[in-house]
Amino acid sequence: MASMKILTWNIKHGENKPHLVNITDTLVTHDPDILVLTEFREGPKGDFIRNRLSGAGWVHQSTSGPAPNTNGLLIAAKGPLSPCKGSIAPTESHRWMEFEVDEVRFLAIHIPINTTHTKTLFWDKVLQRADSLVDRPALIIGDFNTGLPADAQGTPFHCVESMQRLLNMGWQDAWRLTNGSRQEYSWYSHVGNGFRIDHAFVSDPVKDRVVQCYYSHPERELRYSDHSALIIELAR
Repeated sequence: MASMKILTWNIKHGENKPHLVNITDTLVTHDPDILVLTEFREGPKGDFIRNRLSGAGWVHQSTSGPAPNTNGLLIAAKGPLSPCKGSIAPTESHRWMEFEVDEVRFLAIHIPINTTHTKTLFWDKVLQRADSLVDRPALIIGDFNTGLPADAQGTPFHCVESMQRLLNMGWQDAWRLTNGSRQEYSWYSHVGNGFRIDHAFVSDPVKDRVVQCYYSHPERELRYSDHSALIIELAR
């Protein structure tokens, strides 16, 4: 059965040249159809990533246009993608991108963690957009910097109630759909507490198309980034 493979990963802005090589080599090895990279930065590092991906087949690319030395988003696909204009973008629009592939709408996000106020405002925009997308084929994917108590070793990050509201709307946590009550974490604090904060939520028309959803931890364990990659496969 043909599937659409999507990978999202916070690449920690590709700290140095060896990490940039390891990051791009890892992406090529996973070989997804669509890449959603958070903490992407424009400039020489971003050019290196984009050129290597383009040379490996991800020729359709779009960024959120972050300012210099600012974390943004890179979307890369092997097939055509359609960036969507006019969506409900928050003030920190470099952390927000919408695009469409094969009639599936993607909302790619990197929710800020710098202040509770900023994070809450961003979440409010996510929920507003999520409410308008829940009845159509759609995914909300990226680094949420938020997780439920069941996905935290210690005190969860702020805005747990916002994530619960997303679920109450009818969005489904793709990882839970295929992993049940299993415990895994995508990021660890400096004291070693694990948190599952990288997610893919699917709307009702998409939930039955989820073939599998899993984390890849070697990238984090080898310190290419401080996050594990999340991969989701959808039946076409």
